[in-house]
Amino acid sequence: MAARVPTILILLAAAAMTFAAAATSGRGAALQEQLEQRLEDAGARVIAVTDQGSDGFLTPEAVSVIADLSSVDTVAAVTKASTVTNAALGWGGPTVSVWGLVGTSPDDVVTLRAGRWPEPGEAIVSATSGATLRMEAPSGALVTRDNHTYAVVGTYDAAAPFDWLRDGAIYVSATPGVGEQARVIVDDVGQLGPTERGLRRLLAPTDPANLGLSSPRDLAETSQLVGGDVRLAGYETTLIVLLVGALFVGAVALADVLIRQRDLGRRRALGITRVDLMSLIVLRAALSTTAGAVLGIVAVTAFGTATETIAPLGHTAATATLVVVAALVATVPAGMVAAHRDPVAVLRTA
Repeated sequence: MAARVPTILILLAAAAMTFAAAATSGRGAALQEQLEQRLEDAGARVIAVTDQGSDGFLTPEAVSVIADLSSVDTVAAVTKASTVTNAALGWGGPTVSVWGLVGTSPDDVVTLRAGRWPEPGEAIVSATSGATLRMEAPSGALVTRDNHTYAVVGTYDAAAPFDWLRDGAIYVSATPGVGEQARVIVDDVGQLGPTERGLRRLLAPTDPANLGLSSPRDLAETSQLVGGDVRLAGYETTLIVLLVGALFVGAVALADVLIRQRDLGRRRALGITRVDLMSLIVLRAALSTTAGAVLGIVAVTAFGTATETIAPLGHTAATATLVVVAALVATVPAGMVAAHRDPVAVLRTA
């Protein structure tokens, strides 16, 4: 049993190292992964453009040029909202808002739920607005207060960053119009700043104060900095755990060599080479360390499941691999001590 104590200690040390490193730095990796996913969401990559005056710079031609920018994924411009009602009910019935698309295709903004895409002079309503307007099917007509009528040919669903269209309707104008606001979605959050500067130069309103631009650029930059700090803290934690654990494993391996010096000396006297003896010691540690790393993975997975903070599997596996490598490196000095001792002197003094 005494001969198994070092093996058990190394196994437990490897398990503790894997658990500590994966549970702390792994949680940071999971947090960083969440931050990156949120930064990749369309809502985090959107620039809101508003014509706060009457410059009329959001023309179909301008929207087309914006769409051709290399950093832009999608752009959608709409007119000022108008109030409409179900033409069949008249103005005594419920009302919703309607926006006209400017230089924008409806399928770039919403998802068709029923019916068909609108042609110029036609409209589609959101599923919510269809119920509000008491339209039993995606058909009928909308009428504005100045008696403009739009035939309804379908219903749609809207997702971020166009979720504000869920409570209204959109139409395709029969004549080119001018937008009041636009949403510009960039390919990457890192392009928010350069794209904003490009929009200012491109739109160039007569009065610069009439151009309103807003985006989560500052929030995105802060999130990226926080993600970098979290990643660095995770690396530091992993390094500390590996160093402390490796020192412990090395001390246990050296103590085992000193305790078993008579047995090791006998092996040397019987002809085992220094390389083979050192390999034997490292191999014993490798088996214990690998078993401990597997035990640590099981423990950290159970902990993550219980706390709903599961670390990425790839990160956990990489941490376990580092633990095994660090422990093996730590046992090399003990193996060298055993391999280079004089077997005759050991047998005489043991």
